[in-house]
Amino acid sequence: MIYYLLLFLSCVSLSIQAQEYRIPFIVSPAFEESKQLGYELCGHSNSIYKIDQKLGAQAQIVRPYDILSYDLFMDWQKPFLTPDSVLSEYSFSGHNTIAYILIDSLAKEIVLNGSLMTIDSISHNGMMLTNNSYTQPNNGEWKFIPGTTLKTKDTNLVTIWYTYKGNGKKGLFVYPKGMIVGTGPNYVEEKLVYTMSEPEDARIWMPCNDIPNDKARSSITVRVPYNPNDGEKNISVAANGNLLSLIEGPLSSNIQYRDFYFHDTTLIPTYLMVANASIFKVYSDWYISENKKDSIEIINYVWQKDYDGTKTDGSEYNATYSLGMTVGMMKAFTDKLVPYPFKRYGHTSVQPFSFGGMEHQTQTTINRTWLAGKSGYGIAHELMHQWTGDLVTCGTWGDIWLNEGGATWGEALWGESWGGKTEYMNRMLAKRRDYLNINNKNQQPPIYGISIDIIFNYATTYAKSSWVYHMLRTMLGDSLYYSTLKRYMNDFAYGNAVTEDIKSTFKKYAPNPKIPYDIFFDQWVMKPGHPILQFASLREFKENNGDTIIQYIIQQKQSAKNVPTVFHLPFTVSFYGDNGKKLTQDIVMTDRVFEGYVKLPFRITKAVIDEQHDILAEKDTVSGVFLSAESDNISSNCHAMIYSNAIESRIKVYSAESRDIKIQIYTIQGRNISSLSESILSNEQKDILLPDLQEGSYFISIQGMAKPILLNWHHYKQ
Repeated sequence: MIYYLLLFLSCVSLSIQAQEYRIPFIVSPAFEESKQLGYELCGHSNSIYKIDQKLGAQAQIVRPYDILSYDLFMDWQKPFLTPDSVLSEYSFSGHNTIAYILIDSLAKEIVLNGSLMTIDSISHNGMMLTNNSYTQPNNGEWKFIPGTTLKTKDTNLVTIWYTYKGNGKKGLFVYPKGMIVGTGPNYVEEKLVYTMSEPEDARIWMPCNDIPNDKARSSITVRVPYNPNDGEKNISVAANGNLLSLIEGPLSSNIQYRDFYFHDTTLIPTYLMVANASIFKVYSDWYISENKKDSIEIINYVWQKDYDGTKTDGSEYNATYSLGMTVGMMKAFTDKLVPYPFKRYGHTSVQPFSFGGMEHQTQTTINRTWLAGKSGYGIAHELMHQWTGDLVTCGTWGDIWLNEGGATWGEALWGESWGGKTEYMNRMLAKRRDYLNINNKNQQPPIYGISIDIIFNYATTYAKSSWVYHMLRTMLGDSLYYSTLKRYMNDFAYGNAVTEDIKSTFKKYAPNPKIPYDIFFDQWVMKPGHPILQFASLREFKENNGDTIIQYIIQQKQSAKNVPTVFHLPFTVSFYGDNGKKLTQDIVMTDRVFEGYVKLPFRITKAVIDEQHDILAEKDTVSGVFLSAESDNISSNCHAMIYSNAIESRIKVYSAESRDIKIQIYTIQGRNISSLSESILSNEQKDILLPDLQEGSYFISIQGMAKPILLNWHHYKQ
């Protein structure tokens, strides 16, 4: 979805030549510029977590009917014929014919959504309703009484004539030609009217059932002024689906109009419906599949000045260059996922636009600033939404992570198509940094069920959610992951899915994962936060045959409200020696503390947790060996060893000189649980009984020696 301002941006500069598809010049803008223009994020995203959450985003709204289709007509002549200045109020008239079936025979009234509009009249199944049989919109809703007894499964037609009145700054946006945009020399090139609805603003410009889980077929007709003598300088309209007809009609001797009629043959939720109008230059690119069986037209609506731009250094808007990368993106996604799911695609460039881009089904709206060639990842994000969001739509706003996480992960997938695994990981690591920087002290909310006020919270809905897709990929491997993702997209194609649906799909088609899916989705999606992994011990010792054994202990250190105390995690631990020698061990951590052993053919110099970035975590890299109990790591003047048997545990301490020592025992978490004081004579090896403790790992600190000693002790109970 929509790209907006993010305070933590990664800068990427490339100059790579592709054999088949042009690789764009991608440079994230400078910080100040990004604050003004809104790059690299969907526009509703917000790095600030508001505390005033409201419940209900995850609740699936159920109304006693199912919308089958919308047939919408909007007369936009009046907004276009008003003077070119910012007005306090704009208006237009329209009507919407809604086909629906009743699914609850006891329903006596039909509740719909509407705002900033007056309901002028209604007909139901061909009969005009009286004024007292319907209400006017209030708090985004209104209702009508059909007037006749309805039967379930019968198709009903209700036509609502209405008048929109608003300031043109929400839901419907109106900007006059010549209006200055921002602080730079940017102007609205031509008068502009467009809609923008996510999450619940479609109700502002059309009466509808404004929820994501009631998808319907749609037809949109927009009437705009037309002068046959102006040729290409006339107003064009962009909307969902295919332009099926263009009808001209006279209103007077001096003024004529044109009706642009679009029809979308696939199901669509109201928040993905769109209509945009201006004096656009309309041109097309084509995606043609390798087998020559699929050809998708990509229709772009831009201002003439931007179409004429030739520079590719970001100094001017260049539509053909910036949008020309879409063909390669479509190939990248089609190669890995199911084929592109609609009959066409396209972009409408608008300015002003408070967002970066919005994935309206088949017709994405983008911020004009993206035409400066700096937002390839944004264009990829919106295209990926045609699969994750448009083909399969979140069932509730609480499941929005399915849309946004998928599209954000899709940015990296596109990067992989031309930059390999390196570029893929560069993008995923950028999202990791964004998430960790925003999620200071694990204070962000869970991914699932987030309040509708903050559902476009960047840290979780976008960045962390993209890592859910990534972690499923790394846990399952590419073959199983992609085949299951395709199954998910096919099983829920042109419908809705909730979190339980994607989990059930992976359970069905990719059984027996390293981490059970119930645990995986609970800890990453239903719960907030992330693990913090640290080495608590890295001990090296020699076996009698000369082999080097490494004993290592990793602990989870996260501690915040509602954050899981224990994450179940599959990852690798990498051990390095001199001259680049390396050995990697796969582990599955299912407790707060993990103790592992590995035999190395070299002396260890460094150990790394999750070097391949399979999980979203804060994690350690350590150099050298610490907490060693071996005498070759301790001064010859003093050393200590621990001995255990079935009855007791003892520590033998040797000192070349007389001294008083203090022995302290700590838990893995660092809590002191025992202290012992002893005196040792010169050249004495003292045998000291250790207290009887619960089975587990402990640290023992010996102070007062020529060199302080730290030991790692795992105490076994018989």
